[in-house]
Amino acid sequence: MPENSKNLKVKIDTREQKPWKFPAGTETVRGKLDEGDYAIVGLEGKFGIERKTLEDIWASLTWGRERFKRELQRVKVKGYLSFIIIIEGSPRDFCDPEARGNRTKPNSLQATVRAWRRRYGIDFIFLKNSRKAACYARWWLTQRWREWNEELWHEQEPAPFKMTPWACKKRKLRMKGGKNGKRTSGVVNSTGYEQTQR
Repeated sequence: MPENSKNLKVKIDTREQKPWKFPAGTETVRGKLDEGDYAIVGLEGKFGIERKTLEDIWASLTWGRERFKRELQRVKVKGYLSFIIIIEGSPRDFCDPEARGNRTKPNSLQATVRAWRRRYGIDFIFLKNSRKAACYARWWLTQRWREWNEELWHEQEPAPFKMTPWACKKRKLRMKGGKNGKRTSGVVNSTGYEQTQR
């Protein structure tokens, strides 16, 4: 059980210069994290969030990819139950070559994200801005904390996450072939459906 399990407490890595502003009532504490930028106090090493701006993720997938791969490998080796990367930006901006200012092809970026999702068992979540990212992070950490306290993660096979309403809507659109009757494009998350912004 995490400390003070009746109340969720979010741990923010000391290297975060401008932490997210979480919704009112969120208790936070500063501390060193070996992986990621945000975690649950008492459950470090089990659940984690890495925060990335578009500039950060472009760098991590290009000239800084070896360093980033080593971090993801540590997450896998240490046996995290769940670890996600939240990117402050839309999938469209992520693939926009003019915004990136480099020659990396969009297909190459998406292929890397898909490959690393499968290899390291992580999700890449795209959200429009830091405010929405903070709200999603708070929700995600709360869900993991509740599941842990309900001992859902103590089973041999962890219980699957519940899909959020916006993810369920996207699922229905994909089954119908998208809004225009065609397959939509974007980065696929671990549910098998494309990740969209809230």
